[in-house]
Amino acid sequence: AIRDVAGLKGVQIKITAFGEQIGALSGFAAQPVLTPLPPIPAMGPFLASVTIADGAGDKLAVSYFDFNMGREDQLRALLRGDIPDLLEIRGLTAYVTITARDLPTAAKQLNLGPVPEGPLMLYGKVEDTGPARYKVEGLRFEAGGSDIGGDATLSLAGKQPSVEADLSSSM
Repeated sequence: AIRDVAGLKGVQIKITAFGEQIGALSGFAAQPVLTPLPPIPAMGPFLASVTIADGAGDKLAVSYFDFNMGREDQLRALLRGDIPDLLEIRGLTAYVTITARDLPTAAKQLNLGPVPEGPLMLYGKVEDTGPARYKVEGLRFEAGGSDIGGDATLSLAGKQPSVEADLSSSM
């Protein structure tokens, strides 16, 4: 619903998309808004939900997004968060979780080469901290009997990207 269309006030729109095969979206486009999507591996079902609403300071916001893709027995990805300034795409906060019971099976789905045996787990919180700058907190990666975790910052500003990280392992 939109109470004031011209002023974009009173906005509350929920969009949901789902399907049995995320790979079927390869090449999908809605010109001129969305250019064709790149090839997407056949990774199983997906469910995406986005709520667009009034944000702080008269900004249009994604007050909540939730993307769930894949299967428990293969590769599963979950992405949840918000974007306080949708038109400028600023302020993103996203919680990311990627799991696979068997990493070689997941790698085969993605046409990757050999990978270590065992499960995969990756999770963390990603925040937009400024123009082309991101902070990753609570990063945790476990695969092949090894692990690493910590916090990092990523800058895509300037001529070369840069990463600063404080990581550790229990190994």
